Amino acid sequence: TSDEVRLREHLTSRGKEVYETDLGEFLVQFIGPKSMHFISVSIHLTRERVAEFLRSFMGEEVDKDDIEGMIALVRKFLRRKYFEADIGMSGANAFAADEGCGFIIENESNVRLSISLPRKHVMLVGMEKVLPTMLDAWRAVEVIMRYGGYKVSSYVNIVRGPQKDEFGPRELHVIFLDNGRVESSRDPILREALLCLRCGACQYLCPVFWIVGGYWGGLKSVYSGGIGVIWEYITGSKEEAVKHSFACLLCGRCEEACPMRIDQQKILRKIRRRGYEH
Repeated sequence: TSDEVRLREHLTSRGKEVYETDLGEFLVQFIGPKSMHFISVSIHLTRERVAEFLRSFMGEEVDKDDIEGMIALVRKFLRRKYFEADIGMSGANAFAADEGCGFIIENESNVRLSISLPRKHVMLVGMEKVLPTMLDAWRAVEVIMRYGGYKVSSYVNIVRGPQKDEFGPRELHVIFLDNGRVESSRDPILREALLCLRCGACQYLCPVFWIVGGYWGGLKSVYSGGIGVIWEYITGSKEEAVKHSFACLLCGRCEEACPMRIDQQKILRKIRRRGYEH
C-alpha cells in the first residue's frame, strides 16, 4: 500500500535510511524493477542475479547455489537494522473496526521484529481493509492464506495499541489511506474491486500473466496483472490503466480463481470504454 504513494522513495529523498524487511521486497528494492506478484514479489529474479547483488551490496563472497546462505546473509544484515530503527512501518491484511486491531500475515518473522523492536510503529492501512468485527477480519486473513498458496502462514500478528511493558513499541500510529478508494466505492462497477484481498490467485491462472508476468501494467505501475490494472485505475494513472486494460483476453479464468468472485472482465471493459470516451 505504501508503494502507491511512493513513501519509501519520499523518505529516502529526505535522507532517511529505509529498508524493506520481507526478503523478496528487500531484493526488489535494490534490484528492481518492481514487485511482480502480490505474494511472490521477486519471482522474476534468478539466483545468479541475487548472488551478484548480494556480492556487491554486502561485500562478501556469495555462492549462487547456496540459497540458505544468501538468506542468512540478508537476515544478518536486517537483524542489526531492526535494533537500530527509530520507526517500524507495516501495512495490514485486515483491520477490525470493533476492536481497533490490525491483522498482519507473514512467514519470515520480519514483520514481528520490525514492529516490536523500534519504539514507534506506523501502520498504513488501505481503507478497503477495514472490516466490522474481529471475526470478519480473521475470516479475510484465512481466505488470503488459503488462496495465496498456504494452508496456514507461519505468523499472524494481531496489533492492538502500543505495548505497556518493556517489549514492543511505545507508540502506535494507524493511517488509513484513501487514494481513490472512496470515490471508487461510489461507482457501481469499480467498487467490486475493493473486495480484492491481494491473495494473487487470479495472477497464477491468468494466461497473459504467464507470458509477461508483472510487466503487464507497466513499470510505472505499483500493481500488475488484470487486477493490478484495475487498481492502477483506482489509485494511480487512469491513462496508463486504460492502455494496459486492452491486454486482457477476457477469458474469465481470474474470476474462477478469485475467492471474492470479482468480475475483472466487467471492470476492465468499463475502463476500456472510459478510454474511448476521453
